[in-house]
Amino acid sequence: MYIIEEKLFDGLSNLTLLNLGRNRIRKIHRNAFESLKKLKNLYLSENKLKEIDENIFKAQTNLVRLDLNGNEIEEIQQNLFSNLTNLIILKLDKNQICELRPNTFEKLTTLSKLNLSGNKISKISSSNVFKGLVNLKELFLSSNGLIDVNKNAFDELTKLECLILDQNQLSNIHLCLFKNLTSLKLINLENNELFEIQPNLFENLINLIQVNISGNKLTIIEYHSIKQFMNMSNLNYLDLSNNMITEIDARVAKNDVFSKKLILDRDKFNEQFLKSNLT
Repeated sequence: MYIIEEKLFDGLSNLTLLNLGRNRIRKIHRNAFESLKKLKNLYLSENKLKEIDENIFKAQTNLVRLDLNGNEIEEIQQNLFSNLTNLIILKLDKNQICELRPNTFEKLTTLSKLNLSGNKISKISSSNVFKGLVNLKELFLSSNGLIDVNKNAFDELTKLECLILDQNQLSNIHLCLFKNLTSLKLINLENNELFEIQPNLFENLINLIQVNISGNKLTIIEYHSIKQFMNMSNLNYLDLSNNMITEIDARVAKNDVFSKKLILDRDKFNEQFLKSNLT
């Protein structure tokens, strides 16, 4: 099956789930789903789609899940999702998307999970890329070669609980980037290019439970950078393993409660340092 023709699904007006995954589909007619107004779950994953007409989902106002992962999509049309006002899960991972346009997700006010991992999004330049996603709880942006994110890109994501940014090339994060993410519980920055933890970067994230900054280029753990985590009562662990750390501020090392939450490569430190600072 390479092409989904017009009127292929006529007569199936009560259909609520359609799985077309793994069919090598290359093209879908813009009116192919026009009669499927009750559709709630649509799976188009692991096909060969490169382009999707912006009117293709115009009749799917009841859709709650849309899975487009594992295709070859290079561009998201501006109004592609504008009628999907009940959508909860949107999967766009493992495509070839290079750019996210402003207001692309603006109408998706009920969306809870957005997966954009495994694309080629090197920059998020606009502050309005995630505009409208006021109920988003999970955002996946790993493995994109991401080097820069607009300082206001996450401003509307006040209900976000999980932010995955691992396997990118972030070397510097603007101090304001996370300021509104007060509901965040998990943040993953593993395997980036961070060389320092900026003081106050995570200060507003009072509900954090898990923080992963492993596999970066940190060399020193300084008190003024770490103290922002010390008053987070829900924090279970701060993973700083697989960095280049050779020095830890004594005020951090001797904090018995916090040091138990700190994950380090202890074998990298000499015996004398461990004895005097971490015991």
